[in-house]
Amino acid sequence: MSLVPAAPDGGSRRALIVGIGCYVLWGAMPALFLVMNHAGATPLEILGERAMWSAPWALLLVLVAGQGSQARRVFARPRLLGLLALSALLIGSGWAVYVWAVTHGHNLE
Repeated sequence: MSLVPAAPDGGSRRALIVGIGCYVLWGAMPALFLVMNHAGATPLEILGERAMWSAPWALLLVLVAGQGSQARRVFARPRLLGLLALSALLIGSGWAVYVWAVTHGHNLE
């Protein structure tokens, strides 16, 4: 007996494949940071590169999902935009620590 019922359309198999792909990408990310660091990039430059590529992809996903009007409504609410900027700052600082730790050999501590 299975604890998780299978999705009728085979969605469980697809979810498993996508999940494994995410774990592989997440596991390979430190290797990318090390290669970039070996090529001369500082942790701050690596973080900037990540942000530079993330922003256009996020915009593309918003547009493909048809959520452009929702995104415009967020930009029209200064308080919400400020809270989102604060959360982005906190997430970015966490990533900065992670990238620094990887490039200095402390990612397993």
